[in-house]
Amino acid sequence: DPEYIYLVPTVDVYADFSSTSYSVAEIRSLVLNNITNFNNTYLELFNNAFRLSKFVASINSVDASIASNQTKVHYYIHCLNLRSY
Repeated sequence: DPEYIYLVPTVDVYADFSSTSYSVAEIRSLVLNNITNFNNTYLELFNNAFRLSKFVASINSVDASIASNQTKVHYYIHCLNLRSY
């Protein structure tokens, strides 16, 4: 039976807003877009492993003002029962 693993990240970004022209809302939007792009590039493909270090690094690289981030990832597994009895 097919099995799907869903990742649910919680990301707290620490940024120095004196070193960027972006607002909090703009940084948030950039980070969310980055997470979506990461998902589409690395996770939507069959048989790819999630690497937390690569995920965290991609968020940190969004803008030079981002000093670090604290990321927690929860997951759940959804199994499809395709058997007919």
